[in-house]
Amino acid sequence: MTSSRFALLVVLVALPACSSLVQPDPSRLGGGPDGGGLDAPSSLDGHVVLPDTAESDVGENDAGTAPDTSDVCDAIACEDGETCIDGSCVCPDDACCPGCPSGSACFGGACIECGGQSEACCDGLCNDDSNICVAGTCVGCGEAGEPCCAGGACDDDARCMAGTCGPTMSDCGGRGQPCCSGNACSEGTTCETRILGTPTCVACGASGQPCCGDMCNGERLVCGGIVGRTCGPCGGRNEACCADDRCRDDRRCSFGRCSG
Repeated sequence: MTSSRFALLVVLVALPACSSLVQPDPSRLGGGPDGGGLDAPSSLDGHVVLPDTAESDVGENDAGTAPDTSDVCDAIACEDGETCIDGSCVCPDDACCPGCPSGSACFGGACIECGGQSEACCDGLCNDDSNICVAGTCVGCGEAGEPCCAGGACDDDARCMAGTCGPTMSDCGGRGQPCCSGNACSEGTTCETRILGTPTCVACGASGQPCCGDMCNGERLVCGGIVGRTCGPCGGRNEACCADDRCRDDRRCSFGRCSG
């Protein structure tokens, strides 16, 4: 009995010493030099910390940036004046989609009536011949003091001079009448200033007549002379060269005359 109690006492004393000598092998947990196996859990203040295997950067590509959508509009065809922005068709600022009905025009993103007197022009045009588009607005035309209508037309006996309908023919500017203010005359006439007498509107442009400014009527007439410029024939032998130094019958322009 005494020997068995002694043996049990020896075993109990040896157990703490053995447990202190048994330690885990780090190489078998994957922390060895070969890098095999799983990573060993780490500890922080006595608590076990497992490796973080959760996925991050959800929705991003491999580079960690947002997907490129710069070409998303390449395959989208927008209609009715809309344009593609970030994959959607939208109406641009200050535009009217899908456009404005007849008789109206788009201004600042809204359709408004146009073409009538004192209204905005419809693409540069007005609704009737009694108005003309001036600086984007339809204004009355044709009467004395108003702008000339399309084609230089004026009402009654008024005439278009420098874009404005001038006084009636009974006042000045007609053929054989005194020149109007600023030496203005009606179409087809020019103001002939005389040394004695009143400046008078005379016919111009035909052969032997004064030039209408620098112009003559027809391709075979040219404005010549230095003083009292007159329309005369051109292009023939020994005649003045026509516009752009042209001559007839294969003649050559030399020093302002057609030779050959």
